[in-house]
Amino acid sequence: MRGTGLTKIIKDKKQKEKIAKHCDFFSEFWESSDDPEYTLIELSINEIEYLKPNEINVCKFKI
Repeated sequence: MRGTGLTKIIKDKKQKEKIAKHCDFFSEFWESSDDPEYTLIELSINEIEYLKPNEINVCKFKI
């Protein structure tokens, strides 16, 4: 499976904090949502390709 699209770095502190609170393993990697090593990335997928095992035809889906 492969996807293509656009990404955007989210810098909004409230949004980063909200996501961090909903991530059970967050504290294993970062000290807080202000940690400079924590980056929140929004991914907007516009196409997905799927290749079934042992097949050569790719299925493409536009979103």
